[in-house]
Amino acid sequence: MLNKIGDLLVAFSALFFPDGERLPERQEEDRFRLAEQARREWRDARLRFEQICDPDLIDSAIYEILAAERKYVSLLKKTRDEKSGAASVPVLTASLENSCTGKG
Repeated sequence: MLNKIGDLLVAFSALFFPDGERLPERQEEDRFRLAEQARREWRDARLRFEQICDPDLIDSAIYEILAAERKYVSLLKKTRDEKSGAASVPVLTASLENSCTGKG
């Protein structure tokens, strides 16, 4: 029964993706969407850091910024490696040190 369902799904998806070219475009859009979401998470983490008043929470906020930054950079590298010349992905040039010290 599972084989029949699998065959049915393959046949059904062939109606929408007859030559298989549209699926990679969709995956590319997903990578761009994930990179943009990671960039927003990084920005939000930096904004939360700037508003922290409790000294006990500063370390936590720094770890959150670093994790979000690494996630964003990793997604950018993966996107760049899979398709070079991906100029539509926004890149933040300010480093974490400059944003935290107020220099950039």
